[in-house]
Amino acid sequence: MAATVERGRQLYKTSVVGISQASGEQVLDVRDTQVLGQNAKKNWQIQVEVSAVPAAGTLAIAYKSPGATQFVDAGVTIDLTAGNQVEKLTFLADYIRLTPAGFDSDKTFSVYLAATQ
Repeated sequence: MAATVERGRQLYKTSVVGISQASGEQVLDVRDTQVLGQNAKKNWQIQVEVSAVPAAGTLAIAYKSPGATQFVDAGVTIDLTAGNQVEKLTFLADYIRLTPAGFDSDKTFSVYLAATQ
């Protein structure tokens, strides 16, 4: 998704919605954040919403730096049993990988990412 202008600021946003454990890892191409400049590209707000609070489950976040060939761990694993939540992370990325583990099979989650100038 490309950057848009909201409230006079450039905003980059993308999402994955209705993901289940069976969906497996999701890789988001965020190279379009280059239009915002380096400061925005490294500052991320990640909101996670669950369809219902699960009995178990985590969401690991990894990223691939510009020009890199491998993903590295972002240093945070989100506990999905905590329900809806927001994390603010700092890293420079072209791709962000979201990997669920042990998540209740009858539930889904959605992830919304945003970066701004």
